[in-house]
Amino acid sequence: MQLFINDLESSEDLSAKTLTQYASDLRHLANWYEHSWHRHQEEEIHFVPNEITTPTLIHY
Repeated sequence: MQLFINDLESSEDLSAKTLTQYASDLRHLANWYEHSWHRHQEEEIHFVPNEITTPTLIHY
């Protein structure tokens, strides 16, 4: 996630506050994803941003 935030910081004209809020939102999404989907799986699930689908985001 930090690589994504670093990329935004270098390629977009965003304030430090916006970047901090994006990072917070991503951490919340990752936490929700890993904990809510883990209950339905035998193996541990890890948040991989490029594997998140539209239906998953809608469910969130």
